[in-house]
Amino acid sequence: MECFVCNKEAERFEPDGDYEDVSCAECGRYRIAGTVIRMWEKARWIHTVAMQQWIEEQRRSGAEVPMIKSEVVVWEGLRSGS
Repeated sequence: MECFVCNKEAERFEPDGDYEDVSCAECGRYRIAGTVIRMWEKARWIHTVAMQQWIEEQRRSGAEVPMIKSEVVVWEGLRSGS
């Protein structure tokens, strides 16, 4: 699968809720809420640098697996063809 943040190859873990559990060599392990995924599927781009920084800040603050929710996601724009 592709990482939602950086679009590079990533591994998916089986979730136990309305989110995806992702591990990426570039971004590390994170979770992304179903609401954000549905917005992403509608041709939105996640701002890679901003979200990688946010994920790292969350880890430094003690979050083992940060969760990207709609209130924290930073969008870069729309993908072409949308």
